[in-house]
Amino acid sequence: MNLIACYLAGNCEKLINLSLKSIYQHVDKIIIVYDTTSRDDTIISLTQWKSKLGDKLEIIPREYEHSYEVKSANSDARNFYLDYLKKNHLDDWCLVLDADEVAGDNIKYLKSFLEDQKEDTIISPKMIHFIQDLGHEDSTQEEHYVPNRLFKVNEDLFYPTGEHPVLISKDTKKLYFRLPQLIIYHLAYCREMFYIRERYSNHLNKSEMHTSDFLWNWYHSHLRGQYPKKELDINTLPQVMKDFFFLNRR
Repeated sequence: MNLIACYLAGNCEKLINLSLKSIYQHVDKIIIVYDTTSRDDTIISLTQWKSKLGDKLEIIPREYEHSYEVKSANSDARNFYLDYLKKNHLDDWCLVLDADEVAGDNIKYLKSFLEDQKEDTIISPKMIHFIQDLGHEDSTQEEHYVPNRLFKVNEDLFYPTGEHPVLISKDTKKLYFRLPQLIIYHLAYCREMFYIRERYSNHLNKSEMHTSDFLWNWYHSHLRGQYPKKELDINTLPQVMKDFFFLNRR
């Protein structure tokens, strides 16, 4: 039995590195469908990983359709890698990740767990959605699960057409369950933490104004979301900012 990690990747040069670091030692193969319209250095990051991992990493170039008019763009891309899995990795297990997601430490136990699972199961890992910083998560639900990200590859699987498609099966006998022991950490809504990390490293090396203790406290208070702040009435913002952030729309 092989465990494969599968990604769609584009415009994610920093995020993909952190995600790959969290999984590459615990899976047998990594398949990345690379968006050829990507505007940053994602391909450089992927090429570096390819040099490190060799045949363990497979990069498949594909142009992602970014037009707002094409509502099937995401489902088309996901069915693209699913078809590839069916042709080349039938009966292997697959964990689907996004480039802005990091696997929790318990992923090291995933392969041994899957050895006892039946092929008719589709599994939803737990997800932590960071909000603004690393010290706060989405509390709109008591617990969040990301649906149907872990599955055994077979011909009955497909993604329905749509922007946020969830994998389903034509086989009505499939068993769907949640796996709280496997946690995926979602970083999309705290990307400023990467910028804060860069500023901390830069100031630590160059600053003549602040001590290392001050910078450490500054850095960690931002990571935890504890930096002192007070509310500001957004209605007082300049009109150009209101227009840019759609503050006048409902």
